[in-house]
Amino acid sequence: MSKNARNHTGTNRKAAILGILVIVFFLLEHFLLGGIKMTEGVKIGLYNAFIILAIIKFGPKYGFILFFLKLLTGIVATSAALLYPLCGGIISVAAMSAINSIFKEKIGYLGIGITGAAAYNITVYIAAAVSLSSAAILYNLPAALLLSVLFGSVTGAIAYLTSKVMNLSRTNGGKNEEI
Repeated sequence: MSKNARNHTGTNRKAAILGILVIVFFLLEHFLLGGIKMTEGVKIGLYNAFIILAIIKFGPKYGFILFFLKLLTGIVATSAALLYPLCGGIISVAAMSAINSIFKEKIGYLGIGITGAAAYNITVYIAAAVSLSSAAILYNLPAALLLSVLFGSVTGAIAYLTSKVMNLSRTNGGKNEEI
């Protein structure tokens, strides 16, 4: 087997592990923490730690694959609504991918996590306002954005710690990796 084929197999294996972690953490959060509501529509999103890691280590394609895996899990396991998480997730993964690509050497896991959480919440609140034809729902957006900083930091920190455990550290031009 060539070195390139071994690297590809290793990438797929590690991405599959991240996929399993996305499903497990999504289900744990939904069933164990699902009743905790700080503000409407805002969840911790612990599974996003593994999507962040996939984006950083393997690229946006893997981030989107893991997002759609989580979305399908949500539909099958929880009968969750599709419109808001679909819109929020696509924009969130795109925002995290873009910020990682543009600011790769200047932004850490926390910044990517916060970006993803904020992009998700802004998109979901706008989608809700449009679909309900009411801007009243935007009243909760400032609280959702504050929680985005908190929860995005948590998921970014989990992504960072997982990268160390799984030996998926970000390559940063030989410099020490920043959280």
